Amino acid sequence: MRYERLLRQIVGQKNRAFIIAGAVVALGLAIAPLLGESLLPALKERQLHVNLATAPGTSYAETYRITTRMSRELRALPGVRNVGAHVGRAVTGDQVVGINSSQI
Repeated sequence: MRYERLLRQIVGQKNRAFIIAGAVVALGLAIAPLLGESLLPALKERQLHVNLATAPGTSYAETYRITTRMSRELRALPGVRNVGAHVGRAVTGDQVVGINSSQI
């Protein structure tokens, strides 16, 4: 019952409800820069795993060239200490992949 009564009052005074809602939004926007915290967390991930699959039928040499170039570009980024890569398939590996597959 109280909810219905309150809802009738709000619906009857739409302009007042919009003004209050606008004031709350404006207040929130005014306070946001003062919070001092970033909305995004600082990433502390130390490892990145990239699976690369070239088009079927791509030769080992071309897959190796692409993987080497990507590794070189990743190594050039600030903060990257080491880059390792695996190209092709391992006969006794745990994954079924073709020669056109690599991991960085």
